[in-house]
Amino acid sequence: MVERDFLADFAALARIGATPRGGVHREAATAADGAARRWLCQLVRAARAADLVDAVGNMYGAAEWLPGAPYVLVGSHLDSQPTAGRFDGAYGGWRACTRWPPPGTPSPPARSRRGTTWPW
Repeated sequence: MVERDFLADFAALARIGATPRGGVHREAATAADGAARRWLCQLVRAARAADLVDAVGNMYGAAEWLPGAPYVLVGSHLDSQPTAGRFDGAYGGWRACTRWPPPGTPSPPARSRRGTTWPW
């Protein structure tokens, strides 16, 4: 991912629930939270990873480089505190679910990876 892609993606996520002063208002289980989750699912699919949601609403982007290998779980949340800054939780969840080499990459990592976001 090149810097301009990173900045464009982050700007797109920051527009979901944006406030007039440059922050976000994207509380869990709101329409803005749902829009951010749909946005992230599109990126996970574009990275050729599996998008999964469990029974309590945790989202996972799963890249299985080595079939049967254990997963390393990394992530954060996409929702925010009321009127929070643009980086509140979103950076970790977004990067965890989208920043990895695609399946089939030569010399894959020794562990598979799941990025996750969770509802607070």
